Amino acid sequence: MEINVKVPTRMQDITLDQYQRFLDECSNEDLTEDSIALKMLEIFCGLPTDNSLKLKMSDVFSICDQINKALNEKPQLISRWRFDNMEFGFIPQLDDMTFGEYVDVDTYIVDWQQMHKAMAVLYRPVLQNYKGSYEIEDYKGDSYWEVMKRMPLNLVMGCMLFFWTLEKDLVKVMKSSLNNPKTQIYHEKLTSMLSMDGITLSGDSQKKT
Repeated sequence: MEINVKVPTRMQDITLDQYQRFLDECSNEDLTEDSIALKMLEIFCGLPTDNSLKLKMSDVFSICDQINKALNEKPQLISRWRFDNMEFGFIPQLDDMTFGEYVDVDTYIVDWQQMHKAMAVLYRPVLQNYKGSYEIEDYKGDSYWEVMKRMPLNLVMGCMLFFWTLEKDLVKVMKSSLNNPKTQIYHEKLTSMLSMDGITLSGDSQKKT
């Protein structure tokens, strides 16, 4: 029996909702490596468990290794992206962010299951293009939550790394001026979330790919 498997080779081949589902379904610490491998095939490749069990062991290890490599990419911030016939743009001037927008980003960006909500604050439909710049739509709460779930994961990671760098600079300033331990706790929490080492099968398994 021939089984065709579409394997994501780059982070941009994985959507935010796929990654959210993977993190949610693999959150159980008692989950075995074999179970995680089956989840990777199911969620990222769209392969039912019954079909995955029919694959060669070496093929499964190879596929999982390729997915790991995609998840371990270090993406850059991408300011614009398209979904169907809509173009979304990253907030051109962060200084222009309203306090309400900031509160929402601050709330959602530390929870992967709410990450699409944070992205809906940071990326909005582009209304007009100018030379080297653009204008985006006003923030409309939950209007684009479902669309953001379809974002390529590299855009999300690039955005988070950008904020992680910005947050480090802000924490340095705030620590020196306010010495507020709460900001350090927040920084450590965000840094922990951004420790993207991927899901690794056993060392022996990787050698067999």
